[in-house]
Amino acid sequence: AVIAGAGNDGPMLALLTLPKLAAVFVLAAAQGPLPKAGLNYEACMAVARTAPDQALKQAKALWGAGHRAASRHCVGTALRTKGRAAQAAKVLFDLARDSRDAPAADRAELYVQAAGAWIEAGRADQADDAYGVALSLRPGDAALYIARAVARGAQGKSFEALEDLNLAIERAPDNAEAWVLRAAAWRRVGPLDLARQYIAASLKLAPQAPGAWLEQGLVLEASDDRDGARAAFTKAVMLDPEGTTGVTTRAALKRLTRGR
Repeated sequence: AVIAGAGNDGPMLALLTLPKLAAVFVLAAAQGPLPKAGLNYEACMAVARTAPDQALKQAKALWGAGHRAASRHCVGTALRTKGRAAQAAKVLFDLARDSRDAPAADRAELYVQAAGAWIEAGRADQADDAYGVALSLRPGDAALYIARAVARGAQGKSFEALEDLNLAIERAPDNAEAWVLRAAAWRRVGPLDLARQYIAASLKLAPQAPGAWLEQGLVLEASDDRDGARAAFTKAVMLDPEGTTGVTTRAALKRLTRGR
């Protein structure tokens, strides 16, 4: 997670299901249910994640047929696949804003997708704003508090991130990732005894989570326990040898070795 210095293993919020979004866009465009249009939308979304250029052509056809909201969502998803994250985020955010007749929970999901694209674009401040709107529509959602905490941590707003993590843990005390992030935030701002306490809580909940072992190593390294840090880093690599956490942890091990 960004705040933990652990790569990209932070909260990943699921995309909307296609049938659910189709209903949202029927409302947003004030249209009646059109089975053929629904199938075209589903086809567009299916290729948006694998063949974005083809999806953009299909989105143009949807737009021409009057299915504007469905077209915009397909465009936003395709742009994100193409790596044009900032443009994708703008399209998705504007779509969420304009879908005023859609259910609040569904609009919140669109803001979440926009926030994810802003994170990919390196605009954590914009993601923070999008998560804030999502929370206003879906208040008390622990996953959203965790996601916004990551965005705030990326901006160096550790205390604001801690506020979100405290709220998340109140609502989901068994969420191991929230405890990892809480430990990471306290590692940054001190005191380290709180960081040690919270990473221990995370490992108790998820003893095989590589990100938790990475953070354990970082906490121990910050505490000048180099042997303990090395053991924790080694455990993280063992649990995730080829993944993002494993790559990040190998770099930490090299840093530790150079330091000695």
